[in-house]
Amino acid sequence: MFRAISCLAVSFLTLMLVACGVEFNPTPAHCSDVCVRVVDQGYPCECHDIVTSDGFVLQSVRISGRQQLLGGDPVVWLQHGFEGSCVDWISNPSTSDNLAYMLHDAGFDVWMGNSRGNVFAFQNTRLSISSKEFWSAVDIDTMASIDTPTVIDYVLRTTNQRGLSWVGHSQGTTQMFAALSRQYTLQDGRHIADVLDTVAMMAPVAYVHHSTSLLLQVLAGFHVEHLDALLGDRDFLGPKVTVLLHAVSLACKPIPQLCPTVNWPIMGGGNFSNRDPRTYRNATRYDPSDTSVHNLEHWTQLMRKERFGMFDYGKKVNLQKYNSTSPPHYDLTKISGVRMAIFNGAHDDIGDLKDVAILLDDLPSRTVIFHKELEHYGHMDFIWGKDARAQVYDPLVDLLSKKTSPVEFI
Repeated sequence: MFRAISCLAVSFLTLMLVACGVEFNPTPAHCSDVCVRVVDQGYPCECHDIVTSDGFVLQSVRISGRQQLLGGDPVVWLQHGFEGSCVDWISNPSTSDNLAYMLHDAGFDVWMGNSRGNVFAFQNTRLSISSKEFWSAVDIDTMASIDTPTVIDYVLRTTNQRGLSWVGHSQGTTQMFAALSRQYTLQDGRHIADVLDTVAMMAPVAYVHHSTSLLLQVLAGFHVEHLDALLGDRDFLGPKVTVLLHAVSLACKPIPQLCPTVNWPIMGGGNFSNRDPRTYRNATRYDPSDTSVHNLEHWTQLMRKERFGMFDYGKKVNLQKYNSTSPPHYDLTKISGVRMAIFNGAHDDIGDLKDVAILLDDLPSRTVIFHKELEHYGHMDFIWGKDARAQVYDPLVDLLSKKTSPVEFI
């Protein structure tokens, strides 16, 4: 009860800070700063600016493989979740407990992406970050239709490989579910599914109608026009709000039971007893990493309407944009040609068990080769959990390495 009341209070505080017009003065983060940490921890690091067709510059971090010059290392792309960043994959205090480093040690060429509109992707070659057009272009639909094929094309071209694996967390799974269901293609004409070796989905999110996230529940009561009026056509959490949240995170360190109330409503919740304070401190240097109000609106639509589909602009605009009065559906039954591993938590505030059941029912049975449900896991335990290596990463690395045969629904 105490945690629920505290989370609700932080949700309202966050909304008030954004709605009251906190000065918009975005401060981008730099990939080079991440590479300093990576190199200090004993790993090679490169920064890559991947530019999308609509001008977004997605800073991406590469922990290059040991056989890079020979072009022999398998490639894996790591895509973070809502309000997350590339730093999520290297936040645990021990290098041996971070998925990115584990994959490198297992012989992979590792790439860590950033979603458009987060602090590592504030730059756009065509649009001003202070414009409505910039933030209106930050949502699930564009991440799926533009960013996903763009980063895959870039990585395959750079590594001279024919395929790669994709590991997503939260929204990083959503954009891939959407891209696969729409059968988006690469520059050479191949479907995305044709180049994917293995797809691993942690805390998978497609349907969110049954979500118990207090933040989503509060915001779902607002319709688009009302949410626009409240928060504006901009980013959801401006850097100054994020700095405040980070400061509160540090301030709550002496009282551990209060720490979950700070970022939990925004990042999706989790089992705080499964968290090393150092992990939390490392991650909150950048997290929450920002997204758009428009993207948040999309999530609240999905929660209200019990659907997984494109953004609903209203009948008039839908007709102009989609040639239909209703937005297209992301039909998960059309996904084929991929081997997919699903890891979900029984206590996930965003990926509720009922919604995951609908997701699994929609996905063709031949697609899901591995499913593990973790009884004590919440949304962020897959990234910040002290036991994530043993519970998730070890079997995941084995699956990606094809060292073990897949086991259905263990």
